[in-house]
Amino acid sequence: VSFDYGGLASSFNQGFVIRNPLATGLTNITVMPAFNATLATNPNPNRVTMPLLTAATGHYSGSFTLPTLPARIAPYYGLIVRDVTATSDVVRGFGYFLLPSAPVAPQTVLTSPTLSGQVSLGDYE
Repeated sequence: VSFDYGGLASSFNQGFVIRNPLATGLTNITVMPAFNATLATNPNPNRVTMPLLTAATGHYSGSFTLPTLPARIAPYYGLIVRDVTATSDVVRGFGYFLLPSAPVAPQTVLTSPTLSGQVSLGDYE
């Protein structure tokens, strides 16, 4: 999953795994790497979650948290669609996130303007 624009200092990607529903007996289970602040290369520094990934409708959603103080939580929402062009036929997810801007006194994270950015789901390298 990739996050761009919307007040981010730089874009970032977060890899994850979708469990095989046939092996687990469950459906639509995403597994994100755990946040670990003690590792030099933290596998999930922005604490990305994706608790919703619905195959029947294509909806996905979750959140991420920017580690800068004050911490800002950004929910995101998207839809998986078939992206057909003259040269390809792939499945990708498109959506948006809402991020509170960095507050400037007397603002707080709750009262600062909200920015919107792009979230993309797919096999990006």
